[in-house]
Amino acid sequence: MRWQYPVLEADYGCELDLWLAGRGLVIVPVYFNYGRPITLIDGELTPTLVCPAVRSETAALAGTAAAGLDELANLIGRSRANILAELDIATSTQTLARRLNLTPGAVSQHTKVLREAGLLTTTRTGQSVRHTLTTLGRTLRGG
Repeated sequence: MRWQYPVLEADYGCELDLWLAGRGLVIVPVYFNYGRPITLIDGELTPTLVCPAVRSETAALAGTAAAGLDELANLIGRSRANILAELDIATSTQTLARRLNLTPGAVSQHTKVLREAGLLTTTRTGQSVRHTLTTLGRTLRGG
């Protein structure tokens, strides 16, 4: 995130302008959010920004991991590397599609290949399908 008066800029999955109009902004640092900030917007509530709370040693590791992601993308493809990077916690196909700007069908195809390679597991709960990294997937990703 960057402050460029009078705007707080955050890398986000889509282009979005949020006008506070005097309502303020609640910033919630979350240790287990390793990706982009997430906004929680409800017209009745104060806008909320959920963002990674990164300790200094974690930040150094994250920089190394980002460099390693390019190398991983060269090996398995950018979309599959990005899917592995997003799977710090179990994540649904729909959420991966939204975060990575892919169709749910494309995510399903990529996760099938990653699952067959032993890099992730998939669990169905009702209509939702959730993907989780295996130890091998975490190792390949570099974490």
